[in-house]
Amino acid sequence: MSESFDWLFTKAPRSKAFNDQDNKKREQILGSLLSPDPRIRKSLIDGLPDSKYWLTLRDKLVSTLSPLLSDAGTQIPAEQVFVKNVGGRSANYDLLAYKGKLISDSSGFKLEFKRGSSIYDHPQILSMYATKDFLIKKSAQAYPEYFYDNFIQKVETLVKTKKPERSRYLSTVFGTNSSVEPYFETCYTYAKAGGSTSLQDIADESIDSYFTYLLGLGDFLDLSKIQEKLDLQYEKTFLSWDYKTQRFNLERITPGSLTLKTKPRFKKSRKGKVHTLILDTSSGAEVHALLRWKNHPCVQGPAYQIKVTAA
Repeated sequence: MSESFDWLFTKAPRSKAFNDQDNKKREQILGSLLSPDPRIRKSLIDGLPDSKYWLTLRDKLVSTLSPLLSDAGTQIPAEQVFVKNVGGRSANYDLLAYKGKLISDSSGFKLEFKRGSSIYDHPQILSMYATKDFLIKKSAQAYPEYFYDNFIQKVETLVKTKKPERSRYLSTVFGTNSSVEPYFETCYTYAKAGGSTSLQDIADESIDSYFTYLLGLGDFLDLSKIQEKLDLQYEKTFLSWDYKTQRFNLERITPGSLTLKTKPRFKKSRKGKVHTLILDTSSGAEVHALLRWKNHPCVQGPAYQIKVTAA
């Protein structure tokens, strides 16, 4: 078995830093195994020493997708099952599965790929930057504004760098390309050189302080954007890969089950710092919004990692 197949499909996930990178590779592989282009379809199989593993994975995927694609819920020959890689923020899903000839994207099945036994065990079903218009009312400060006004000085002192102007910071903090601003580049280099723990301490303190600030405002929630994003999840089928059982699993979220209630609760980390906002739903499921940094703590990409728990 090749190392790439091994760590992508048979072993426990690597460190969190590789999660996005590894999952994108898995999505590309699934799209290649069932690509409508026969040359791509055969690229992982012909002439490779571990071709039997890729063939087994392909057959498991075909068996899993067949009931979804077949009107009678029966097994479909692999030659008639196709998967197209989509991805990207505008698409809102990763893969498109279909049988035979694809007339339009609307005639296929939208798949969101996750690693694990169930979407309810996965740490997130979507991730949204902590912008001014997401989750929090516009009359309140968004987290990056609060961080800049109250905590960026600590980062300056620790990293020995100079912060950019406030407007420049707020226009460039969302993203993962640290080269757009010297401040981000210096912080990124510091984090990679072993400074992540110190930066994480500042991040934890700032997030806890931010949620305390929001609580002091009383009515601070604006659920319109997050509800809109959650409603889009009903259109998708979630495809999970469980490396422990070596099986795929298909799940759908019941329409209406993620209708949010307005009273929030908060969850603390093992360090005793608040880091997650919890919203109850009409079905009894919970929506957890974990506030974190996507590109190293205090560097770039402050975002809400959205997780759904089973009712």
